[in-house]
Amino acid sequence: MKLSCLSSATRPEDKAYNEDALLLNDAFCGIFDGATGLTNSAPVMPNYPSDAAWFVEESKQYLELHLQDTSQTIQQLCQRAMAVLMSMMISAPSCSMLVCPNRR
Repeated sequence: MKLSCLSSATRPEDKAYNEDALLLNDAFCGIFDGATGLTNSAPVMPNYPSDAAWFVEESKQYLELHLQDTSQTIQQLCQRAMAVLMSMMISAPSCSMLVCPNRR
């Protein structure tokens, strides 16, 4: 069975960008709901309007690349994706000790 997205919508009055992502392939459908940060600080990750937008897009891309690995469960793939994304975020130059306390 082939899944396809018939439509998607966002309320433009909320913000000028979308923090959600949709992943569809032959075996999986995922909806990633980006949650806006609780502070007004600038995004830690460059080239994205918010860290939530970065998080959902990178999560989607990671899973798109790794979902064919049937040696791992979805839960294991998601746990690995979160570890990879956390590593990317805490190593970002703009991640200060205040924003990213686990930074080495």
